[in-house]
Amino acid sequence: MHGTLRRADGTEEVRSGPLRKKPQPTPLIHDNNRDNNHDFRQEELTPKREPVVVHESPRKPPHVSPQKTKPVKASTIDSPPVNRNELKAATEGDQLAFSKKARPVHYEPCTLTEYRQEKQDKYYELGKLKPDLNATELVEKRANQERIKEFSKNLRQINQTLPKKQKETVVEKEKAPSNREKALAFAKKKVPKPKVVTRKAVSPTKENARTSKRDQPEEPRDQELEVQSELHQLQLKHRAARAQLEALMRE
Repeated sequence: MHGTLRRADGTEEVRSGPLRKKPQPTPLIHDNNRDNNHDFRQEELTPKREPVVVHESPRKPPHVSPQKTKPVKASTIDSPPVNRNELKAATEGDQLAFSKKARPVHYEPCTLTEYRQEKQDKYYELGKLKPDLNATELVEKRANQERIKEFSKNLRQINQTLPKKQKETVVEKEKAPSNREKALAFAKKKVPKPKVVTRKAVSPTKENARTSKRDQPEEPRDQELEVQSELHQLQLKHRAARAQLEALMRE
């Protein structure tokens, strides 16, 4: 691309050369812990320059080879200090520990209908924990039971091999007879049995007479006692009156 620039003193300046790309700063490791506004401010502060070729006479423009532009380095004042975590984050896996980016998800999110099917509205009982069969206490109990079974098995075998004891014949001693037994033996031998008395048949007239006497009511004994007491009193009065008469006659 060619172009001329006229100055105020009358001289002209010719600019020639191909279009050049803008110099880009060197890529830096991004620190998520720092603010990103610092990077934008740093790009604004870096100067953007283009090579300029000046010719004295516009009639004979000399051929100028294009000059290579060097990338502008960021000033040491604006560059952030190297962080210790940046040196450790060499791989992508290490960078996950220091970055705030969303990590890759390896599951499919659940929909609302699936959530409602899984989580019921009503109360429901969850499953219970199973017993720990390998606990130390249970293992010791099982081992103790096995020892008892083994001991009883061996003891049973030993008892089967031993000879059986013969039953001793017990001679029962003759007991002395009791007093009751003696009395029964004496009664059987010497006491005679009572004779059976046969009663004669009674005539019906005598039976009716006996029943009539039984049916008659007995006189009360109290009345007899009262009569006897009255007679005794009269006798006493009579004796007293007679004794008085005899005393008067003697005088």
